[in-house]
Amino acid sequence: MKKGDTLDIPQDLKKSIERMLSRTQTKMLFPVITLGLVQSFLRKRRGIFTDLEVRRSYEQAVQDMKRYLGHNLHIGGEYYDAYPSRNMPKYGVIRVLGNKRYRLQPLYQRYARQLARWLPEVIKMSIAERIGVVADLANHGTRSAISSDAEKFIAVVREHIEWKSG
Repeated sequence: MKKGDTLDIPQDLKKSIERMLSRTQTKMLFPVITLGLVQSFLRKRRGIFTDLEVRRSYEQAVQDMKRYLGHNLHIGGEYYDAYPSRNMPKYGVIRVLGNKRYRLQPLYQRYARQLARWLPEVIKMSIAERIGVVADLANHGTRSAISSDAEKFIAVVREHIEWKSG
């Protein structure tokens, strides 16, 4: 991401995304659906989506995020048909047109390029805040480095136990 890219994104859009992230319980569904929609808009240059196209754009964004993150923790939750008609309009991402058709809102269209670069990073940061070093433990070198120092290992375990119980 180039320096200054997020400065071009209006605060309203950033706040909407941040609200999605803060309300996320387990999987990053709505931010990833938003990412899929802006990516699809950039590819097709069309802001109208059918129900199936929303689902497919989400599925593609899930795959893209898994590659970007190097893991699938907090990515790829079950997609329900109600998301585009009930949930996404609440965040102002899309507008229901009827007959299972939706329009990506004008601000999301106008700032699609910046959002497509910014969203993966903020999703990644949000996941990292939630799971800390857990995703890195898939790497043998990281596990070895942490476990070779007993104090460091205990600190990592304690940090994650306190986070979950706190």
